Amino acid sequence: MDYINERKDDRSAHLPLVDSPLLVLGIVVSYLYFVLRYGPRHMANRKPYNVLGIIKAYNLFQMAANGLLFLRVCYAVFVLHDNFSFRCQPIDYTKSKVGMHEVYDSYAYFLLKLCDLADTVFFVLRKKQSHVSFLHVYHHSFMVLTTYCALVFIPGGHGILLDDGLEKRTTISCNFGVLDMPIGAEFVWCQ
Repeated sequence: MDYINERKDDRSAHLPLVDSPLLVLGIVVSYLYFVLRYGPRHMANRKPYNVLGIIKAYNLFQMAANGLLFLRVCYAVFVLHDNFSFRCQPIDYTKSKVGMHEVYDSYAYFLLKLCDLADTVFFVLRKKQSHVSFLHVYHHSFMVLTTYCALVFIPGGHGILLDDGLEKRTTISCNFGVLDMPIGAEFVWCQ
């Protein structure tokens, strides 16, 4: 723990969930336990839960939150930074307006990665265990852990443009497509 505490960026230390990596690791381990072990066993002799309304609300939230974060990143890149480098933007480790903007954007991105864990929980509750692939679970787990590390050690810089900007557009498009599906269609979310 001393190794981590000596090297982390103190600007994000006051934010919830950031102070200790054990809490985030606990969330990921709990997620893995639920989607791989407890959830499937709990659902084994039950009918699938009807969570379509919750899924639609979740997708609306994801669209709004990801869209807002994308706009914040665009604001940071094109307005806040006097001379943003699309080639290699260094991290602003100061408590300036730009530096703290990058910290809060990185934190919002981390929180959205935590919210993304609900995707797999919905699969389990709908008894769609075939959708809970190794790649899906690995991706969601790994994204939470890596965005936590990025937030704690390197919030901002060029990474905020790559992670936030590109993934936000994809997430918004995918979630809009899911919301636009007819209720009775045979798609992943609507079966």
